[in-house]
Amino acid sequence: MPLFNYNREPRIILTGNEPPKKGAALYFDLFTRKFWNYIKLNMLYCITSIVTFAFYWCFLAMFIIPMIFNMISPDIFKELAKAGNTTVESMQGSISFSVAAIGAVLLIIFFGGGIFSAGYNYVLRNYARQENAFLLSDYFEHTKKNIGLALAAALIDKLIVCTTIFGVVFYFSLMKTTGNILALAAVVLLVLVFEIYAVMHNFIWTQLVTFELNIRQIYKNSFLLSFAAGVRSIAYIAAMLIYTVLLLAMFIRFWPITILFVLLIAISAFNLGGHLYSYPVINKYMIDNNNKVDEAIDETEKVDDGAEGNEE
Repeated sequence: MPLFNYNREPRIILTGNEPPKKGAALYFDLFTRKFWNYIKLNMLYCITSIVTFAFYWCFLAMFIIPMIFNMISPDIFKELAKAGNTTVESMQGSISFSVAAIGAVLLIIFFGGGIFSAGYNYVLRNYARQENAFLLSDYFEHTKKNIGLALAAALIDKLIVCTTIFGVVFYFSLMKTTGNILALAAVVLLVLVFEIYAVMHNFIWTQLVTFELNIRQIYKNSFLLSFAAGVRSIAYIAAMLIYTVLLLAMFIRFWPITILFVLLIAISAFNLGGHLYSYPVINKYMIDNNNKVDEAIDETEKVDDGAEGNEE
């Protein structure tokens, strides 16, 4: 049974003599074909996500990182300050600033940069399914066109992400200090919720710019699709973890290059893969299935018309 489907526009299916590429081959083909467009899109998204970056940075620096510092022995900060020839307060401030910044970047990569995620995902969705998109005009037009749903989705993003992160750190701290097994269970449950929502996020914004759906239908469909994707969802979570580790390693060793990488291409490079992961699932369960139902209805109508003609 197909999920809700109110398609806004017909798909443009490109045909050719070569067999269609899949997986990594398709990713690198699309990535190299419009490489400069991805750079421009990435930079535009960074500029329009400054408010979201500031929000996540403040949340991490003011609430999460102090809670983490409280779980770390003060002797560790003393040793770090001694090695860096600075004070403990200065060392903690430097670490807090850096960790909050890279954490905010990762949250924008995986969970979007606010209302402009509508225009951003519209352009990326078109690139992923090999359709044209006018970068600047489509970016702002589809942000404006979906402003109501985009605002609701952006607020839900921040509520779920911040609540989950705070809960994980709080219960982990409680488990560390008290050894309460229920606190450990809460941490595991919240991490699982966080992973499910991360997978859902690919489907949320793609549906938002593709179908005429309300916010409840979008989130319900996204939840169902995240499980229908099966192995793809597991692969996406693994990609998130690998990408996080790589960015953190780069930041520790070559932080100026990492900042440049994030500003130029890091966000678009990852999210293009996210669209290549999510769109085939949406296409299978929301577009192709619905087309089959429509075709069956059309055939039934033809049979009924024929029967009426015979009776006459």
